[in-house]
Amino acid sequence: MNRLLLSALLLIVSSVAAFAQAEWESAIPSGLAWKAEPRLTTFSTTLSGLRTSNLTTESYDNKKNKKVGYLSTYLTQQIPLDRPCEISFIVRNTNNYVTGPKTHVTHTKKKVKGGRVVANIAQSLLLFPIGLGSWLWNPARETVQYGYTDDSPSQVYWGYTITVKSTKGSSTTYFKRFCHSDGYAVDELSSDNNNWRRAYGASGTENLKLVFDKDKTLKLYSGSDLLKTFPDAAAITYLGLDAGCNAKLETSNFSMQKTTNYGTAKPMMEEAVAMIQQENYYGASKLLTEVMDKVGYRDFNTYYMKGYCQMAQNNLRTAIDELTKAINLPSSTASEREGAYYLRGYCKAQLEDIDCVNDMRKAGEDGRTWLKEMQLEDFYPNQNVIRETSVPTQSNSRPKRALNTSKKPPLRK
Repeated sequence: MNRLLLSALLLIVSSVAAFAQAEWESAIPSGLAWKAEPRLTTFSTTLSGLRTSNLTTESYDNKKNKKVGYLSTYLTQQIPLDRPCEISFIVRNTNNYVTGPKTHVTHTKKKVKGGRVVANIAQSLLLFPIGLGSWLWNPARETVQYGYTDDSPSQVYWGYTITVKSTKGSSTTYFKRFCHSDGYAVDELSSDNNNWRRAYGASGTENLKLVFDKDKTLKLYSGSDLLKTFPDAAAITYLGLDAGCNAKLETSNFSMQKTTNYGTAKPMMEEAVAMIQQENYYGASKLLTEVMDKVGYRDFNTYYMKGYCQMAQNNLRTAIDELTKAINLPSSTASEREGAYYLRGYCKAQLEDIDCVNDMRKAGEDGRTWLKEMQLEDFYPNQNVIRETSVPTQSNSRPKRALNTSKKPPLRK
């Protein structure tokens, strides 16, 4: 049994190594593009490709009609969430100046005579170590003030909006807005807290990532920080970028990656191998059934390992069924089929099915060794088989030596 176990594990490892499919594949839905939606502004923007260059949107205060303009760009096609995926992109405020928060007020104090200015400069220099001079006693300087009230609408902001549809049919909209109040701090507003608050250390760049998990939850991350969880997510119906007055946005590196079935199944198959090593054949077989039925991944290894587990539990007919499925896969290789023929032939021998000779003849060198040891080299049952079947043959011919033997198959080289 140990030799057979090692044989199975070697075949699994070699097959996984040969199957060099990436765990993630690029899967941007066809027709996905950014579209501009101008509101209250005549500013026009040029939208460019998702992959090749940046998307820029900006708007400004239309002083003529005293309306605050802003521009929204959004994805024109909803993104279905049918299997685990990651959607990532970068949103950046590209202004080279500091934008103010809600109300931006600029005024200059009344200028005074030159002598007073000199005196104030001297006083400012004297008090500079405690940081008061230039702000309190220099009336000649130009003063820029920023003032705002919580929950008031912002004229100068940038941010994004996401609407997610759930499996229950309802939708959840989440938005976040940012506004520089000085060169170091950023004010922040989200739909969850609904008021502006100071968020220190923000750089004006958001590395956003939407992660859709197997549990049907969609998680929004900014860098490594979890911002929002959408339960029972079914689709992203709106993904928009918003720029307020005097703000300019740039987004880049938009990409969407969906897990392949193999990417989801791979760690589960590795766990099944560990269970087989511990001779937990029942647990391994149950896990492999989940890989095939729930994950939807079926390849030679899943059928082969499950057949091996069933054989180890003496469920020989079930093992024959699984090994037959492995053999019949169009993607299976000749060396893989030899191993499956060998195990299936052994199971048939335990059931005293003479068709085991057919399988062993197709099993390569190991099969020929088995036939020689069983003195069946010259026995040749009907080989006119068009497609492999798990139904035992009804041949009345029996070899001179009983097939019901406890001798396990030798190690596959």
